[in-house]
Formats: sequence, C-alpha cells, structure tokens
Amino acid sequence: MDRILTRPAYNLVQLMLENMDPSSLFSALVGFIIMCYSWSQLGLDLTWYDPIIFIVLVLGSVMIYGGIYIFFTALSFFSDSPTGILPLLWNLQNYGRYPVTIYNRSLNIMLTWILPFGFVGFYPAAYFLDRANWGLSLC
Repeated sequence: MDRILTRPAYNLVQLMLENMDPSSLFSALVGFIIMCYSWSQLGLDLTWYDPIIFIVLVLGSVMIYGGIYIFFTALSFFSDSPTGILPLLWNLQNYGRYPVTIYNRSLNIMLTWILPFGFVGFYPAAYFLDRANWGLSLC
C-alpha cells in the first residue's frame, strides 16, 4: 500500500496500468482483423450506423469490465481471504463468452442484469449476427 500511496499519480490509475501488457494490445488488433475478415466472409449487411454501434458496444464493454472489477477489488480489500473474490469472478466471466440463452433462467438473469457479462460478448454478437431476434434474449 505504501508504494501506491506515496507516488504522485492517482491511485486507481496506478493500479489499472500496473498490469498493462503491450502484447494484449496486439492481440486486440489481431482480433479486430479477424473480425473484419469474418464479417466480409459471412456476407452480413453493413449499415451506415454499424461502426458507431460497434464503438459504443466496445466502450460499454470496457466500462462493464472496469466497473465490475473495480467494485469487487474494492470489496475484496476488506476481506480476510488471501485470494479475494476475483478468482470466482474470472470463472463467472467465462460463462459470458457463450450464448446466455443456453443457460437456465437464473444464470441467464445473473449474466444479463446482475453481473452483465452477457453484454460484453453475447448481446453485441447477437445484434450483429441475428438482428431480427437479438432483443428477444434480453428477457
């Protein structure tokens, strides 16, 4: 704690940038290239507002991850557990990678409204891949 509190930069910014890995930015670029190639191969219609929606969804995903992890990191600061709550959260995050419609009703509600990991992966993909039915899975 002394290391963080004695530096002139804001504490939260220090903690977020402490684990920043430049190779993860390269992975994001590769993922974007693969996504663009897949979009062209799938023959999906592209409207004029799709890039704007894509940027909004990416920024929303970053805010969801940031908010959830900051909340649980702050909460685990007050616990006695040496590992905290984050390993449990990492396991729950993996459930959000799959369609939330395959889970039972309680897990679907949890991944949509309580810990909204479904809004990071499933709902944006459902919007772009199945526009006619993507909103039906929110309930």
